[in-house]
Amino acid sequence: MLEQNYEEVPWTIQQTLVGILLTLIPWILLALVLSNLVTKSSRSVPLSPTLDMVNAIISFIFSVLVEGAFLIAPFYYANRAASSGISDVPRRTLIWRYLGFRRFNVGSALSLIVLGFIAIYVTNDL
Repeated sequence: MLEQNYEEVPWTIQQTLVGILLTLIPWILLALVLSNLVTKSSRSVPLSPTLDMVNAIISFIFSVLVEGAFLIAPFYYANRAASSGISDVPRRTLIWRYLGFRRFNVGSALSLIVLGFIAIYVTNDL
């Protein structure tokens, strides 16, 4: 059996809830605004290609900003936790550890992925 190393996370429940709110509220607001724009502009005449392209670009920019918040919040708390502790491990390595990234055997992981694909393929054929 593999020996697992369990540690406490360096952030609190309150920080987790604040991170969830800071990422979900802009996402929900964006979804409401975009759905409101779509219902107001829905008509029987199709959009011109130029207006459709402008709408797509604006939607893409807002989506990138909101989904970027889903990445910023965890990195913010991991960076804050890594800078508060005194450790001989480099801060960048500590941040990645706090986010759940650890060293692993790449060869065995790739072989398990390939075996999984083969198992799915065989199962579908059966």
